[in-house]
Amino acid sequence: MVAPSKQNKGVVPLIKAVLKLLKKNVPVAAVWYQGGHVRKLGSQNLAKWLESLDESVLLHAMNSDEESLQNGDEPLVCNDDEDETCEKILASHKQTGLKRLPCPLSLMSKREKMKYISDEIWKERRDKHVRMIYGHPACKPSFWPQD
Repeated sequence: MVAPSKQNKGVVPLIKAVLKLLKKNVPVAAVWYQGGHVRKLGSQNLAKWLESLDESVLLHAMNSDEESLQNGDEPLVCNDDEDETCEKILASHKQTGLKRLPCPLSLMSKREKMKYISDEIWKERRDKHVRMIYGHPACKPSFWPQD
């Protein structure tokens, strides 16, 4: 086994993160610059889409990013806490335990929609034996979209 170079040490966690997401059935794709080449990894259709992109455009973007990083520009688009960012991404893709709506949303009145969601929130609170306090973070439904 060959010892990983300094550049490859950053790529290994990326590949592991992509593989973890794929195991959780989350479509994902990653692109990185390594050894003068654009490398790609991802779920089947996203990887095919990446392959269909113009390699020169990707190479130009990678070179621009590499130059920016060497100049000390901010490397991340998201916040600095990788674990928190990963958890938010995974949480936003988790399956909910909500039952299917009785009919399409377009056919439901506002009152019917409110009753449905209210019943689901109260049911979840009862199942967890938590006292409902409006606006309290502990009372946020598990199926509610993340901020």
